[in-house]
Amino acid sequence: MSVLIVAGGPDPGAGLIRKMASGAERIYCADRGAQWVYHAGLKPDIAIGDMDSVNRETLEKIRQDEISMLKYPSEKDQTDTELAIEVAVSDGAKSIILLGGLGGRMDHTLANIEQMKAWYKKGIRITIMSADTAMFIAERTVTFRAMRGSYVSLFPQNEGIRVMNSEGLYYPLKDVILPTDTTLCISNQMTSDHVIMDIRNGAVLIVVTANAD
Repeated sequence: MSVLIVAGGPDPGAGLIRKMASGAERIYCADRGAQWVYHAGLKPDIAIGDMDSVNRETLEKIRQDEISMLKYPSEKDQTDTELAIEVAVSDGAKSIILLGGLGGRMDHTLANIEQMKAWYKKGIRITIMSADTAMFIAERTVTFRAMRGSYVSLFPQNEGIRVMNSEGLYYPLKDVILPTDTTLCISNQMTSDHVIMDIRNGAVLIVVTANAD
C-alpha cells in the first residue's frame, strides 16, 4: 500500500499535496499536517499525534467529517511524524511519501531523515519531499525523474559504495567509489529529465533539488 503522510512542518503547498495524493491509496496526517490537507481541499483518512499545533477550525472539521484520530499526550518519546509512519506501516504501507517534513526546525528535519534510513533497512521506502527537494534512499539499479538542470547529491550510507555507471548527469559516474568524508558527490546536475545509476555495495541517500536559476 502507498501512503501519503503530511507532517506538521512548513506547509508543503496545496498543489504538491494534491499531486502526491493522486498517487496514494491513503492520506495520513501528523498533527498540523491535517491543516495542510484541508487547505488543499482534501480530507485525511486518519489524524495522528498530540494535535497541539492544530487550529480549532481543523479539529472541528476532523470531528464533523468523522475522521479517525489517534491522539497522544504531548509528553511522549516519539515525534508525531514517527508515530504516523508507524501507524501507516502497521496498516500495510510499503511505500510512503512524506510532505511537511523538511524545513522548519532542523532537529525535526534530521529526525525525519533518520526515520527514512531506519525504515529503509526494514524494507519500507520513504521519500521526503518539499516544493523544490526530494530525497530518498536507493541501491542497485536506480532510476528517477526530475526537471532537467536539477541538482543531484549523493550521500553514501557506508564505506566502499561503488557507482558502476550513470546516465543523465553532467559529471558521469563510472566505476567510482563514493567517499564518505568529502563533498565530491554534491551538486551534480541532470542533463535530461531522468537519471539512471548502477549502485553496488550498499545504499545511497539521494537528494534532488530543483535549480532556481
